[in-house]
Amino acid sequence: MLLAIDIGNSQIDLGLFRGKRLIKSSFFPKEDWRKFPLKKFIGEKKVSRVFIASVVPSLTGKIALSCRRNLSLKPEIIKAKDCGIPIKIKNPKEVGVDRVLNALAAFSVYRKPAIIVDAGTATTLDLVSEKGAYLGGIILPGLRISAEALAEKTALLPKIPIKRPKTLMGKGTISAIQSGIIYGSAEAIAGLIRKIKKDYRKKLLVIGTGGWIETLAPLIKSIDNIQPYLTLKGLALIGATRKK
Repeated sequence: MLLAIDIGNSQIDLGLFRGKRLIKSSFFPKEDWRKFPLKKFIGEKKVSRVFIASVVPSLTGKIALSCRRNLSLKPEIIKAKDCGIPIKIKNPKEVGVDRVLNALAAFSVYRKPAIIVDAGTATTLDLVSEKGAYLGGIILPGLRISAEALAEKTALLPKIPIKRPKTLMGKGTISAIQSGIIYGSAEAIAGLIRKIKKDYRKKLLVIGTGGWIETLAPLIKSIDNIQPYLTLKGLALIGATRKK
């Protein structure tokens, strides 16, 4: 079996694959990396390969060391250039490996040009061509970042739970902030999807992924499909095509 590990800015995602099929998944906060639940997650299953994608360089080596100690396996650290798809931007080294893995997985599943909306710590919109090339993207503050920025940069606005309020117009400070962040983000994403479609001039599938996509997707009618484990699936695809 293959263990896929996606080290993100807010959480670490784990996926156990048999071939390209996801058998089991879990996640935990990035801050809890010292309690990395590797043995508990794997249980009695036999893992023969480990693939890691990371956008947090300070944690990459620590998680890799944990894999070596607990599994006696040396993980393969995947970079954007290792994903096997053309990266059509000015400086390919700048793009996060998670975004290229998303493009790889999305094209593998649908075989269509697509916009990938990844609602995580940051919200990204990335474009995949009809030939499976990564064409670039857009980065916005994620829901949690927006909420924290308001709380930190203002004297009177509090920290809030991220959840959809009952009404568009807030009936108090907390619901007003929730409405602004959630509905505002949804409208921004929907507007950007329209602009991308207009500029690209081809029919595009819109795929949603990321930790906050379930909160935002009901408000964005242009999202066609949700794929919650897209980055992990990209790692599994690389594992399935690489020789041991």
